[in-house]
Amino acid sequence: MIGFSHFLLGFIVSFIGSIPPASINLLVVKIASTKGIRKAIAFSAGAVSVEFVYSFVAILFSKYLMENESINQFIQLIAIPVFLILGCISIFKRSKKGEAAELKKGGEFLNGLIMGLINPLQIPFWMGYSSYFISIGWLKEDLSLILIFVTGIVLGTFVLLLIFAYYSKKWFYSNTNSVWNGNLINKIIGWVFIALAVVQSGKILLFGF
Repeated sequence: MIGFSHFLLGFIVSFIGSIPPASINLLVVKIASTKGIRKAIAFSAGAVSVEFVYSFVAILFSKYLMENESINQFIQLIAIPVFLILGCISIFKRSKKGEAAELKKGGEFLNGLIMGLINPLQIPFWMGYSSYFISIGWLKEDLSLILIFVTGIVLGTFVLLLIFAYYSKKWFYSNTNSVWNGNLINKIIGWVFIALAVVQSGKILLFGF
């Protein structure tokens, strides 16, 4: 029963936390609507694979990371230029006819891994939540229970991304050229990245690290 409660806690927090529009969500929408649901699933699997590692490290070393402010500050600071660069690249990028074929060669799973890796804010996010859950007794500092909790996190994100992929394929796939073209999605994703950079900068300026 305690294992199930840890799984459910991770699943619910991750599912709800992944609902707001973000880079991964929008890329899943783009891939599902332009290349189909299988490609979107492969991309999602790559992204959540990185989330498994990031969240596990954040929880396992939460005490160490909380005590070493320099690491936390570095993670939060480095996210700003990364988001700005990705935002500018997406906004000024133009979709080409051969782009889909080029991405096919790289593999969407690999693309998902890369996008997951350049989103280090998952570490302070799960570090904060895990520290809180441990303090109130909802999360036990037991390796097997932590693994169950992290499994819930990964599946919560993955299920939500599958929902995004399914409805994107259903609503947009046959109307991609007229409704959901690549240039539009690139610009939306770009502005989301820039918005994340602005929010992160404002958070640091107003509240500190």
